[in-house]
Amino acid sequence: EIFHHNNKLTPNDRPDKPDHLNNLASALQARFRRLGNMGDLVDAIGKSRIAVKLIPDSSPKKPHYLSNFTNALIARFERLDNIEDLEDAIVELRRAHKLFPEGSPDRIGSLGRLASALGSRYLRLGNIEDLESSIQMLRLVAKATPNVSPDKPGRLDNLAALCLLRFNRLKDIKDIYSSIHLSCRAVELTSDYSLD
Repeated sequence: EIFHHNNKLTPNDRPDKPDHLNNLASALQARFRRLGNMGDLVDAIGKSRIAVKLIPDSSPKKPHYLSNFTNALIARFERLDNIEDLEDAIVELRRAHKLFPEGSPDRIGSLGRLASALGSRYLRLGNIEDLESSIQMLRLVAKATPNVSPDKPGRLDNLAALCLLRFNRLKDIKDIYSSIHLSCRAVELTSDYSLD
């Protein structure tokens, strides 16, 4: 409730207004995850949307605010299955990715989240271009992720699952081999032994 109070007291032209809104949206999302109240999620989306509009693209905080906004949109899509939320999230994830600096781990992470959203849209609408783009992006993400990163096995596993989806659609045996290879690599990176 402190965030709500501070938000009401902060004029829109104050440079710290987007920070207050983003913090409030994060807190509302956390409460939604904990209690499941859709009102919190709807409010978080509204606050995030305003924060994103108020902060200039030149701010290094902007892509983080966009990421926070897309988290809320995707959560609502997962809850209500409203494709417009997923479409909006994909647009904003593309914006966030472009705004993160080259070589930044956040840029790689944002590309992974975009790939995941495109994979979700493929599952919902069946557009093969979404699946192809998702696989292409996740390949870049997996390649850019060091083997010592705790994120690497999960990223390889997600890529393996997408290759399996593509096999189920296109029946290209290379996708099965890719899926098996990627899954083996994921297991190896979480194990003390090799599967070869």
